[in-house]
Amino acid sequence: MSSEKSFKVPKLTWQEVALIALAMGFMAIILAYAALRSAPLLDECAHYASGVVLAATGDPGYFKVNPPANKWVTAITVSFLPLDLPPLVRSSAFSNATRPEFDLGDSLLARDPDRFFLGLRLSRVARIPLLLVGAAMLWSSLSFAEPWRRVLVVWLWCFSPLLLGHGWVVSADALAGVAMCLVIVTGVSICRRPTYQNFAMSGLAWGLAIGTKTTFAPLYLAFIVSVGITKYVWGGRTSAKNGLLMRQLLSLFTRTGHRNRLRTWFLGWVWHASVACLTLNALYLFDGSGRQLRQHEFISPVFRSVGMHRGMVSKSVVSQEPEDLEKPKTAVYGSEGVQKSVIGDAGSWVARWLSTMPSPFPESFLEGIDQQLADMAQPRGAYLLGKRHPGKLPWFFLLGYWAKEQLAVPLMLLFVVLGIAYYLRKKSSGGAQAPCALVACFPRTESRLLTLMCGSLLIAFGVLMAWQSNLVWNMRYLIPALPLVYVLLVLGVPEFEPKLTKLLPRGLPVMCLGLLATMLMEAIGSVPFHFSYINPLFGGSRRIPFALNDSNFDYGQDIFYVRDWCAKQMQAVTDNAPQRICGVLCGHGRIWLQDICPAASSQDIEHALQAKRDQNAETRNGMQRTSPDGWLIISRGLGHPEPWAVRYSSITDAQLERKSRLQIQELLNFPPDVWITPVIVGYRLQGE
Repeated sequence: MSSEKSFKVPKLTWQEVALIALAMGFMAIILAYAALRSAPLLDECAHYASGVVLAATGDPGYFKVNPPANKWVTAITVSFLPLDLPPLVRSSAFSNATRPEFDLGDSLLARDPDRFFLGLRLSRVARIPLLLVGAAMLWSSLSFAEPWRRVLVVWLWCFSPLLLGHGWVVSADALAGVAMCLVIVTGVSICRRPTYQNFAMSGLAWGLAIGTKTTFAPLYLAFIVSVGITKYVWGGRTSAKNGLLMRQLLSLFTRTGHRNRLRTWFLGWVWHASVACLTLNALYLFDGSGRQLRQHEFISPVFRSVGMHRGMVSKSVVSQEPEDLEKPKTAVYGSEGVQKSVIGDAGSWVARWLSTMPSPFPESFLEGIDQQLADMAQPRGAYLLGKRHPGKLPWFFLLGYWAKEQLAVPLMLLFVVLGIAYYLRKKSSGGAQAPCALVACFPRTESRLLTLMCGSLLIAFGVLMAWQSNLVWNMRYLIPALPLVYVLLVLGVPEFEPKLTKLLPRGLPVMCLGLLATMLMEAIGSVPFHFSYINPLFGGSRRIPFALNDSNFDYGQDIFYVRDWCAKQMQAVTDNAPQRICGVLCGHGRIWLQDICPAASSQDIEHALQAKRDQNAETRNGMQRTSPDGWLIISRGLGHPEPWAVRYSSITDAQLERKSRLQIQELLNFPPDVWITPVIVGYRLQGE
């Protein structure tokens, strides 16, 4: 089929509707079950508390490190509930270096646990329809494609372990994936028809995206460049007659028609940026917009280098204790609260000029970015594959993505590579055009626009993640890239020519059904451990203790050498003679691993620990126990291996029963893991 022929949009068939409904129904059921049954996660109480404050007071400034789109979902949900809140303090009263939302979350939980859990559950469930809308938007972005491609992209989205594991969590990560779907749909509309209406819709999408996750802010420039190149260089009719790429670029400024289009596009992008900025300010309720930059509080070296930071912060505001959150306070900028800003050490005229400029962005938005930059200035390093990496680890997220992605993705990537190889071979031999969807299956304009735009954004996102790898952030921060990867994979899967179809009868149905069956069976087999999913190519989720794998590789978590890591860490904790682990007991919710049965009370857990201790006291790899003294270490699961919430004490056999029971009981009562039986990790270590 000629690349310039008009292309008829494939009709929607009942088979396509049935397969899409199956995938979306499975996703909704898994997310609803996890939302109603799972215990609160580490940051979830703080995210929920910031949304409650927004609903009650209209203050979007809590949890500044994340923009308020996630808070608005919670605020709209809990606005129908009666709220019993303590007297609250405006977020602007706190120093940018403090995080009061965590103490506020604990306070809300302590005041009324039943109402807290009800609101948290509703806020979780409210995110499920948004993820289903994301699947619909991905389907819409491939409306020009064949039905099997549309089904594949929806299934990849609905069966993604990262989405099934984090889609129910009250955080901005899964919503950022939905925002990327919206960016893709509206971005393609600009490439197709650069009208002011399409520019406005895309600007609205980007405003919502940046208001969901600050990761989209540096991607905005990459989006403008990618759309411009896609439209003007590779967009319309591109053939050998057009000459080289440089000649095409020069023609943009020499031809009158192109100059007029450039002027139209320039005005369109101004309109686009204005709508995006207006949308972002609306999410923040225009709180702090238009203020001079020197009136903001910046703590990161990047912003301080241009001379924009506070000279002094009132101790009465910064040193608030958690219980002080329930006391009414009045803290405003000025002599009673935070003193006026001063020009920093960098006293150049550029710094002074920048500090006097009014900001078009909300105050909390800039201070949230400032918090992230401050974190990046203090790298944590990584512990991966049994080795400590103190600095940046650019390939960390790439490895983590493949370990966290479903098995169907590398299989589809194999099809793409084979298709491209076949295309290059046919082209070099002078044969007919190859069966590669990336260049021949669809009208060149449609597939090229979507491929280049998504590819450019994915490259920019990868560079951004590699630059931020010194933080070793969580793998859930890769969720915004999932729609880009899935669209590129689906477009890149090769089409089967008639010649290939003769060699492989029904090759396309076999390939599609094989991929769909792989996704379905793997998703069913991973229930209910999508949160701690590991790709079977990396060993699978069931080869490592679930309690030590919270799906994020948080802060240096080693998914391959958990026991070795424990031995080294515990030796460092004890600061004593060399130790060895005599036994590890791990549990995840109501499902327990190794040789411990489901525990209903602290006594059951204590008896299991005691039995394991007695067993290991006799022999461990042929070595007899040499000392009656040892260590019993109880740790909360789903937490960070570094730093862990480790509770330990030096005990003797006579003290074991009493102290272990007290520690386990304290652990069970420790919020926020009060919903279901929390994760228990018990170690019995002894000296050499």
